[in-house]
Amino acid sequence: MIRRATLDDLESIMEIIKDTVMEMNKEGNYQWNSSYPLEADFIKDIKKGELFLEEEHGEVLGFICLNMSEAEEYKELKWDFEGEAVVIHRMAVNPKSRNKGVGSKLMNYAEEFALSNNISYIKTDTNEINIKMNNLFKKCGYKLFGKVQLKGYDSLFPCYGKAINK
Repeated sequence: MIRRATLDDLESIMEIIKDTVMEMNKEGNYQWNSSYPLEADFIKDIKKGELFLEEEHGEVLGFICLNMSEAEEYKELKWDFEGEAVVIHRMAVNPKSRNKGVGSKLMNYAEEFALSNNISYIKTDTNEINIKMNNLFKKCGYKLFGKVQLKGYDSLFPCYGKAINK
């Protein structure tokens, strides 16, 4: 079941972050590290009502942050639409719950969220080194619109978008 995260979920979220960062770093992906994302980022997401999680039998399997806040660098790209978009941020799946469809469920929820807010487009990005997220976006039908250089990172970030129909 997908629901809005609460502050009571913070411990589980941060445990997933710790495990995910370790796994990413082992693969040479330093998109997430000891300085991002922080507990403060998730507290802010939760207080704004922007963090959603997949939960089963009281266990957090994964989470996704959804809002309309785009990176400034997105303006460098030529998107195939104009107007407001839902933007996916800070998404992770508990390593113990991988390959069970949790990521796809969260991505489907992002589409439902967009439609329920009368928005018909989603944007997102990930580090070019993050093969798993790049593959998930492609699997879910997202189109690559180019790559941007985000502040503080040496590698490029592929940016994806998808039109959502009712």
